[in-house]
Order: sequence, then structure tokens, then C-alpha cells
Amino acid sequence: MTKFRLLSCLALIGVATSCGGDSELALDPGVIVLGRPARVTLVLLDSVVPSGASVRVRQINTGGVALYYNHCGRRVERRTGGTWTLEPPDLRVCTAEVFTLPAGATADVVVDAPTAAGEYRFVLAFVPVAGGESGVARTESLQVSAASPQLLP
Repeated sequence: MTKFRLLSCLALIGVATSCGGDSELALDPGVIVLGRPARVTLVLLDSVVPSGASVRVRQINTGGVALYYNHCGRRVERRTGGTWTLEPPDLRVCTAEVFTLPAGATADVVVDAPTAAGEYRFVLAFVPVAGGESGVARTESLQVSAASPQLLP
């Protein structure tokens, strides 16, 4: 991949994750359609976790095109009442490494659960490798419980 194409991909992923409702499709949680041939399903492998725990998310590319994604563009939304609101970004280190999810492939990623108890969902951005419109997919909701105090030995 040329340096220009890599930078373009990172810029598109950044734009996809910072845009509001106009660029996002109103679909069931966990499903995105990026044009006709591109489709991604996100599945939470953990539905209830303690705060700060690791959460496994399965990305399933059910479309006919390969997609780029990276972990820097991940967002977290919290349900307050009946409304999902974007959480402030956490201060995690990110290498801006771009991964490819081939057509028909599945990849599991691990993300950190928020530290406050509540109901959350993760939003991940994808860009077709061959070019085209970027988009985001959301997981179903995740219940984060308060962490149990740990006793020191």
C-alpha cells in the first residue's frame, strides 16, 4: 500500500468516526451497509462485564468487498434514558495501524469496557479497500457493572 493511500484511508476512517447522524445509516445495531456489496455485522461475545474489563467484539464481513479498519477510530456511546450519547474519547495509546477485513472473513478484536457502570455500545468505522464511501457499525448494547473491590493478599 502506498503511503498516500494509507494516509487517505486513515483520514477517511477519522472522518467516518467524527461525523454525525447524516453519514450513518439507521440499521439494526451491529449491521452496516457500505453501498451494495459491503456489509459488516458486529457481535459482542460478552454482554455483561465489570467496569474496565476486556470485551470481545466479532467483526463479520458478510459483503463482497474487503474493508479497512483501525482501532483509533473506535467510539463509545452510552444510553442515558432512551438516548444514545457519544462518550468523550479515552486517553489510550493508538498506533493508527490499518487492518484489512477480507470479504467473507471474521476477525475478533478486544476493546476495554468503560470504567463507569451503565449501558454502552461500541461504534467501529470501516472503509472499502477499493475506495468508496466509509461508514460505521454499532454493536448491540453492553451492560457494564461496577467493579468489585479486590482484596489484597
